[in-house]
Amino acid sequence: MMTLADTTALLEETTTRINPQAPPAPLTATAGVALIDQWLEPLQTAGNLQPLVQTLSELKGQLQVATPEKDAIQTLMSSLAQQTSEFGMTVGSEGEFPALLEGLAAALRQASDTSLTDAA
Repeated sequence: MMTLADTTALLEETTTRINPQAPPAPLTATAGVALIDQWLEPLQTAGNLQPLVQTLSELKGQLQVATPEKDAIQTLMSSLAQQTSEFGMTVGSEGEFPALLEGLAAALRQASDTSLTDAA
């Protein structure tokens, strides 16, 4: 089980990595799969996050095919942005967690315009 500190660090890392404006290195499809894998295990234990797990699993599948479909990836990333934003509204407004989730949602929206297939 991830601690709050682990979750916060992974949220920050994910937001930074998928931001098309300022990643330390382009996020490739392979790196995207590795990042998704870091999220899938802890999210699978939360029953209320199963739609998010499903979307992440679909995105992972798209990134693993020989020729990923750019439109499908963009749609999935847009869905993830929406789901993340909606989840952020359910955690309340205390602490930094809601802001981190909204930051991730914004980065996902931006990245859906410049999908991971562009860097593959």
